[in-house]
Amino acid sequence: MIWVRKALVWFFSLLLLACLLTLTSSAAFDLNFSKPDHVESWLQQSNLYGHFVSDVIKQSENTTGGQDDSSVSLSDTAVQQAAESSFTPSLIQQDINTFINSNFAWLQGKTDKPQFSIDLSSQKQQFAESVGQYVKAYLTNLPVCTSAQLAQITNPNQDPLSLPCRPSNLDPTTEAIQITDQLANSNSFLGTTNLTADTVSANGQNSQPYYSKLSNGPRVYSLLTKLPWILGGVALLLSACVIMVAPRHRKGFRRVGVVFVTAGVILLVEKFVADAVVKHLDLNKIHLFNTDSSQTAGPLQQSLTHFAQIAEAAITRTNIYFGAAFLVIGGLIITYMIVTRERKTRATKPKPILVPQVDQTEPAEEPAMPAPAPRPTALDIARPTARPTTAPALPKFKAKPAPGSTKPKTRKPPRLIQ
Repeated sequence: MIWVRKALVWFFSLLLLACLLTLTSSAAFDLNFSKPDHVESWLQQSNLYGHFVSDVIKQSENTTGGQDDSSVSLSDTAVQQAAESSFTPSLIQQDINTFINSNFAWLQGKTDKPQFSIDLSSQKQQFAESVGQYVKAYLTNLPVCTSAQLAQITNPNQDPLSLPCRPSNLDPTTEAIQITDQLANSNSFLGTTNLTADTVSANGQNSQPYYSKLSNGPRVYSLLTKLPWILGGVALLLSACVIMVAPRHRKGFRRVGVVFVTAGVILLVEKFVADAVVKHLDLNKIHLFNTDSSQTAGPLQQSLTHFAQIAEAAITRTNIYFGAAFLVIGGLIITYMIVTRERKTRATKPKPILVPQVDQTEPAEEPAMPAPAPRPTALDIARPTARPTTAPALPKFKAKPAPGSTKPKTRKPPRLIQ
């Protein structure tokens, strides 16, 4: 029935539209996330490496209430400068790139688990020594406290960098060595200096490694990389179904063209909508990468948000390419249908029949032919009662006129013997 075929055409058309949009999303993922170089470039553009150390120090301040296991406050400007000089952005970039490359190798099935080892023990020791040297220089330059000033110092474990004067019993060298040991053995600030796949967990310390909890990651990643080819074949199959199920093949071709054009328009509109939404994000209110909504957006969160914006721009750029391709394909199909329809109409249009002009004047009446004379009948003498039969026609001879005569002689018929 015709309505059943029309319903199937609509159903296959909707499936084709969804398949084209999913094909674009999977292709964007495969083109942008199949190689670690893209992710590394986005991280570098977002300036994440320059803000990484400062955010780690800030998180340690929130955890320890402003102080580490030592008496030195991590919020001190000199301490933060020592951390940034020890953990340079180039070092952070190298370690993060090692982590990314090893995880991509694991996802691609090249290794059983991520193979990386990041050792930051020497950088942490350098940081502790830098802070100790600064404390020693600071205490050495302080004047010795008077009795009145000493009476105001109630906390013996007070941050030495906050002292207005140096107590007489406080040795700058001894205090510097003590602070250096405290920072080097601290568990709050960079407690784990040797990072491997077994020491990095998804839910903090003493939990299952992240690659064990994400054991299906390689299979999912492999499926995502193959999904564009699978969906491309499904799209061709659905296009053939639309053409074959349609009441007429030309209508099926036209419907496929309309679906491709619709998919292209949706992808182009999606690009501009996504750009507008990401552009007007309020980092101080949304907190995309900070779970504490009471805090303002820190430098690391801004870098991560910038990273998300760069990734979104790359993905939507891929959507534009596919949307333009769909528009071209659909436009070509529709244009071809329109052109061939006009040609077919001209080919099937009946040509006018030329009727010859007839002379309307009545022709002269031809003289009527004389009726043939009846043939003589022959009688059967033996059977007088028999019906006479028609005698065969005798050949007619034209009598020749006698010489000297002007009237031809007539031949007399034979006499019948009774």
